Amino acid sequence: MGGSNSKDKGDPRCTYCAFSVAQPTAVGSYFICTRCHGVAPDPKASAAAAAAASSSSRAAASSSRSQYSQLQRGDEAAASVSAVRLPVERIDLAPFFETLPQEHQQLANSIQYEEEMLRLYLTDFFAAEGAKASTPAALQVSVGTRFQIKEVDWRVLGCYPPSGVITARTSVRCMRKPLSSIATIQKMHVLPVAATLPLERVDGAMRPKQLDPNEIFRDYVRPWVTSDGGAAASAQGARPRSASASASAASASASAASASASASAASSASPGDAEPKHIVEGDLFVSRGLQLKVVSCVPDNGVIDAATEIFTSGPPLPDVEKLQIMPIYESLPNRDKDATGAQIFQRYLMPYFQGRFRHVRVKERITIDGVEFVVMASDPPGGIVTVNTLIYNDGPALRAEDLRRQQEAEDEAMARQLQQQEEHANAPPMMGMRGMMGMRMPVQSADELRMRLLAVLRQMPPNDPHRPIIQRLYEQLSQLPPGVILQNADRGMISLLRAAVHQQEDRGASQANIDALPTRIYRAPRAAAAASSGTAGGAEEKSDVEKERNTCMVCLMEYEDGDELRTLPCFHSYHKDCIDQWLQRNKTCAVCKNPICA
Repeated sequence: MGGSNSKDKGDPRCTYCAFSVAQPTAVGSYFICTRCHGVAPDPKASAAAAAAASSSSRAAASSSRSQYSQLQRGDEAAASVSAVRLPVERIDLAPFFETLPQEHQQLANSIQYEEEMLRLYLTDFFAAEGAKASTPAALQVSVGTRFQIKEVDWRVLGCYPPSGVITARTSVRCMRKPLSSIATIQKMHVLPVAATLPLERVDGAMRPKQLDPNEIFRDYVRPWVTSDGGAAASAQGARPRSASASASAASASASAASASASASAASSASPGDAEPKHIVEGDLFVSRGLQLKVVSCVPDNGVIDAATEIFTSGPPLPDVEKLQIMPIYESLPNRDKDATGAQIFQRYLMPYFQGRFRHVRVKERITIDGVEFVVMASDPPGGIVTVNTLIYNDGPALRAEDLRRQQEAEDEAMARQLQQQEEHANAPPMMGMRGMMGMRMPVQSADELRMRLLAVLRQMPPNDPHRPIIQRLYEQLSQLPPGVILQNADRGMISLLRAAVHQQEDRGASQANIDALPTRIYRAPRAAAAASSGTAGGAEEKSDVEKERNTCMVCLMEYEDGDELRTLPCFHSYHKDCIDQWLQRNKTCAVCKNPICA
């Protein structure tokens, strides 16, 4: 069994999204990545040839990008491809709140926020920089770039292509509210992107390597945190929470070794470079050839410091192949209520998705420039939007009343299903499944059956116990070649579902998944501190929020000093014994119902 970081060791690997470009589009001595339209250096090209080719790369890249679909998002650029000066078509920036003048800080909550940021800072600046596009002084930017405009610090959140030079035609946006340069990240959840997983040889075939949470933190997240500006922060103790904490001597030894290694990395950096990493929820970064995404963080942006807890449990994020997303009619401004699908795409969807590698889920509601959109369908049901994602938004906008009725109909259908299950509790497990799925019509095409299963998944609640069964069948059908005809499809479907049920007999989480969740020892607040927060007549009664935070929502008992707690990826905590018993029967959080492995 051997490991590999690319599909073929001779294939170029994209500098920005870490994708192995197996069939690249050549631009001089470089390649255009087919996943993000970033640049992948030709491993066989010499530096001299690369420099000679850079002068003609812009025109070639522009023509090659037209062959691909609509969207892109890259990650932080590497200096190794700075010679390729692609024109930036779209850029999205955000200012740091603390650097804005006080009179401009008040604009953060204004509906004219973006308009004012463009007027006060961005329009004139980028017009001037665009005029320098053909000169050596051209401004080159990439995702994550930070610079000043009129003494205000700005960060590039999105850029298409992932790195290039500003031109007179670059579209400039400021879609996000100001960032904070002083807020500290308390907790962050990081997951790898499936398309960039390292490969290993299994039974003679190259397959994506299965990375456990500890491995993801040790080999990918921690090296990124400790690199460049992140070294000092990690040396002070940014903590992994990908597995159960332990007070054993072995664990203490490993922690000491980790701190020592981080301290060494920090000492090698100059004081001026030792700035902690700043992250924004949704950020992606590349570490050792693997792309990872910050799925969530608390707060939604800030710097990683000594107290940051890092969670890495969960499945890799797949790329979305097809996406259907529709606006809600009532949220559209009057000028867009009669707009075509193409106009809605250009005004809202293109600026939102292009250059960002957004993560989407079926039924998710997304607000773009004040307009609410609903993800109606996604293949797979959740994942990363790339340039290869086909986005469908044709048709009339959704009416809020229609959505409400649809939800009510789904709720009623689910209630009937549960009632049928209760009435036929002693019937064979698959008796009600066929009726629930509505598969009474003969299905001959594997593609048709797969799409009908996708429709079922779209309507099924995330915590439905049958969802894993349908999902597994959908994935099995997705592996079949296009156009396959199924013989006696109804019986074949039932057979597959019965096999899936057999594999799903234990609907609780596996012990390995439970043990991978972090634990900690609860320390009760000191009595003196509690009394000081009360009135002269005694401590005030705890608020409902405080009671919930300090109470196990499984046994409903308040935590006592020294209790061992377990924290789930959704950041809810419980008594370890209580939640372990719960998870043996359920794979979801007892409060928010989010799955522990999603």
